[in-house]
Amino acid sequence: MALDLHPVVPRRVQRQQGRGFMLLEVLIALLIFSLGVLGLVGLQANATKESGQSQYRAQAVMLADELVGMMWAGDHSNGNILATYGPASTDASFAAWKAKVAAQLPGVGAAASAPAVTLTTVAPLAGTTPTPTSSTQVVIQIYWQLPSESINSDYAHNVTVTTQIR
Repeated sequence: MALDLHPVVPRRVQRQQGRGFMLLEVLIALLIFSLGVLGLVGLQANATKESGQSQYRAQAVMLADELVGMMWAGDHSNGNILATYGPASTDASFAAWKAKVAAQLPGVGAAASAPAVTLTTVAPLAGTTPTPTSSTQVVIQIYWQLPSESINSDYAHNVTVTTQIR
């Protein structure tokens, strides 16, 4: 006669143990689902923030392009560009452009040195055809701060456009 070493467990106890295991599986699945949903909410918030920032970047690029167009439309000799758009400029159109930048981008007055235009005379290249002429390298930097950032923050967003006017 063989001895049965496995104790007999009533069916009712087996069912209750199975239900507890299912409950644990459901709780773990809910935890994983909740973490996934939280991740998606975070991604959506970040996408919304970046979308707003890209709007300001595009606006800053268009304003810089407008200034380059103003430089090309006027007398774009080196001396005139330096006088009209340099740091000591009193030109009304340049002042109006700066005011437009301040009106269209948030926090321009709070951001350091915004907008800044740097002009450098570039020497002509030797051996170029037709006769080489000097040109002016123009670097336009526009800084702004988002409305959600504190004014005392050192972090300012910027766009830098570099071109040469001949």
